[in-house]
Amino acid sequence: MRTDVGTITARAATGWEFVSLYRAEHPGPFRLQPAEIDTGGWFTIPQLERWTASRPEDFASGFLECFRRFRESAAARAPEAFDACRLRA
Repeated sequence: MRTDVGTITARAATGWEFVSLYRAEHPGPFRLQPAEIDTGGWFTIPQLERWTASRPEDFASGFLECFRRFRESAAARAPEAFDACRLRA
């Protein structure tokens, strides 16, 4: 199942990349790309809200922009599981 969350135009916060953002469910397994991330894990929305508010420097600006858009979307009202990978800055 995939839900369209929205798009973000290219801007400094996304590293000048255009972004299409989706919420999806998948039974796994997942293979994270070590060249793209420092670490990965499963976090609830409230955990991510606290973490991004208290330590935004832990996240790439593109992630923060996508997470902000996700929280504003109807997809954020779906079950509270969200895969977040702390991206390299």
